[in-house]
Parts: sequence; structure tokens; C-alpha cells
Amino acid sequence: FLHQFESPLRAALFKKLKPCMCDRGDIMFEQHEMGLQLYFLYKGTVLLKRTQPVEIPPERRPCAMRDCPDTCRGAIHPLSKAEIEERQKLAQTRSVKLREQGVFGEVSMVSSQLRPYQAKCTTLSFIAFMNKEEVYKIAEDWPQFLQALMNIAFLRANRSEERRVGKECR
Repeated sequence: FLHQFESPLRAALFKKLKPCMCDRGDIMFEQHEMGLQLYFLYKGTVLLKRTQPVEIPPERRPCAMRDCPDTCRGAIHPLSKAEIEERQKLAQTRSVKLREQGVFGEVSMVSSQLRPYQAKCTTLSFIAFMNKEEVYKIAEDWPQFLQALMNIAFLRANRSEERRVGKECR
């Protein structure tokens, strides 16, 4: 990611990066957290995982009981606990593994939205991060940096949307 930029911009970025090491199973951030850092993976593997629960309509269904009293006449009944649990199992989970190099946490940097996914190390990983204020300070002098982050966020969002639409069409 950083190789696409000119040397002065890379130098400014490297000065602001804070290195860290994460072990297998360490969670960098959770889905729906406020994003305050941008992360750069140098070595290792990070799993980006997004879970979207299936919307469960109001917990009611038309009566389908064979032994329902005549007074029911197809009335709406609450869903049983088993029916609710079965619907919740249908949660849609998408994940992407970043290996050896990559940037993540960019969506919250460019959209001011909560983190749309969880980031978890799946191997010993060497990472560097930068605070949101530093990202925008650098973007004042080099707007192409912020544009590149926006492009990555847009591509990830579109890939996620394509996968979702693809699953619905099957």
C-alpha cells in the first residue's frame, strides 16, 4: 500500500507509525467499535470478520397448528424459542484474510462510521498503527493518501455487497 506513494509522503507516514506485535488470537478491534487507529500489517496474518445478523421479523407467524381451536382461525402466534434460535443461526458472516502486507481499519477513517468488522490476528503478526488525527494531518499535505484509503474502503464495501447479493440470488 505504502509503495504507491512518493518518498516524502512515505517518510511522513513512517515517522507517525507506532509498531506493535500481536500474538495469535489477539483482537485488534471489535466490530461496531469507534475507529481511532489505522493499521498496517507488515508480517503475519489478520482475519477481518464481519457478521450481519439476519433480520428477524416481528416474532409472530400465522398459526399452522393442526390441533388449534376453531377460535384461532389462522391467528398470529409468537415464534417459539426454537424458531427464534434457528433464525439467529442464519447470521451472515464474511471474512477476509490479510497475509504479509495490507492496510485495515480504513473504513472508520474515511467514513466516521463504527468499525464494520472485527480484526483478529491468526498468526504472530507485526503491525504498525497511526491515530486518526495523524491520518488527517498527513492528508492535509498529501490528499492522495486519504483518497487511496477511500478507494480501499470503497472496494471492500463493494466486494462485501457483491457477495451478499450473490448469496441472495442463489
